[in-house]
Parts: sequence; structure tokens; C-alpha cells
Amino acid sequence: MSLPGDVVTWAAGGHQTLRRMLSDQRFNRDWRQWRAFQDGEIPEDHPLIGMCKVDNMVTAHGADHRRLRGLLSRSFAPARIALLAPRIEQCADRPWPRWRSAAAVPI
Repeated sequence: MSLPGDVVTWAAGGHQTLRRMLSDQRFNRDWRQWRAFQDGEIPEDHPLIGMCKVDNMVTAHGADHRRLRGLLSRSFAPARIALLAPRIEQCADRPWPRWRSAAAVPI
């Protein structure tokens, strides 16, 4: 897909695709390693720079990602998610009534 400024990026459309992407070493989550940043294709004033240029578990790669994931793993244990399920479902159901009737959904 293409972001503002014709920046080409990847978007996973399903769980299996996401799993394959995240386990493939060609996909590096660390924004410092992204070719578009290294080559200057994404300027510092890009409208989405604040969403990309962050340091957290999602953007960490390799050993750093595994370390951060280990710190949070108990919070995402099946029993904990089961306790949160009603609220997660409540939040997830909010936009669907509008989208069900739409011919196309802007993303």
C-alpha cells in the first residue's frame, strides 16, 4: 500500500500473513533499519512520522523484542485475555454497524 508522499509500505491482511511477515528476517520492525528512512525518502516532517519513529515492543527487533515481550507476556496470558474479552468485544463491535452496510471501507 502507499502512504502519503508515495511511501510504499506493507500491511498484513490476516493473522497467518502477519505471522509469516513477523518471522521473516526481511521484515525488520526497527524503524532505524527501514530503507526509506535510510535513503531519506521519508522526511522528518512526514505526516505519519510520529507513528513510525517510536521505540517500543512493536518496533523492537530480535533480542530486544524478545526481552520486552517476556516482560509483558503474563499480561497477555489466556486467562487474562479471557477476563478482558467482554470489554475487547464491546470496543471491537462499535465500528462494525457502519461498515457492514458500506460498499467500501476507507482505511
